[in-house]
Amino acid sequence: MGDVLKDLMDAANNRIRSPFLGSILFVFLVVNWRPLFNLLFGETEVLVRLAHFDNATTWVTLYLVPIVGGIFFAILSPWLNLVGAWVAKRPLALHRDLQHSEEVARQVFAFEQSAKLEEAKAKLIEAKAKREEEEQNRQIEAAERLKRAAETGDEELEEVLRTQNENRNADTQQAIVGLSKLERLVIDFLGEINLDNPKVKDFLDNSLVKDRAKEFILNYSKRRLDVEGVAALEKLVGKKLVTWDRVDGTIGLTARGYEVFDDVRYEPWD
Repeated sequence: MGDVLKDLMDAANNRIRSPFLGSILFVFLVVNWRPLFNLLFGETEVLVRLAHFDNATTWVTLYLVPIVGGIFFAILSPWLNLVGAWVAKRPLALHRDLQHSEEVARQVFAFEQSAKLEEAKAKLIEAKAKREEEEQNRQIEAAERLKRAAETGDEELEEVLRTQNENRNADTQQAIVGLSKLERLVIDFLGEINLDNPKVKDFLDNSLVKDRAKEFILNYSKRRLDVEGVAALEKLVGKKLVTWDRVDGTIGLTARGYEVFDDVRYEPWD
């Protein structure tokens, strides 16, 4: 019995969903909703509600209008859909154009950021090569001075030059001892960066600095990097390894700072 009722309900649903029968039922409900509502949910006696339904409806409202109106509505419905689609065509096209423009803007921004990052990497590599060349020239000059002193037979001058080199190396090693990782990162940044007048903000906002700092700063955050980065700069200024113009924020390595940089620099920034 249950299967029979289920089949009947499914058949009724399929009929209702058909264009014509569904439209006829829709018009019937629109025209007769008041007497139907009173018949189903009225608080008076059933016979009274039936009598009211008979009085409020006629064969025109029960049959003619629903059938004619349903057929007309079913025929007109595709055209109404077409009109609606035509009206919505322009705003839909504008919406698609807007989405496309936003996507293009995001891609352009990503490409620009990538280009800036590659440019920064290229400048850092160039600066590193320049520093390596300067260090090689310094070592060559020191070796040539020792060689000339040896050729002249001035053992005293040779010993003085050798002692100066040893003292310079010892002083550099002493300065390196006790440097924190963040202080080393500051020195490495200032030695590698290819900017005429780097500022504190350039160091704190550099993406490569942030990546390196995340490796050793516990519970890293940009705010913590700002605080600890400024503290590291203060210490390096006290050690006479870094200069810091408090007016415009310009920072740079001292001569002694460059000597320390030659020994503490990281691997190439790539």
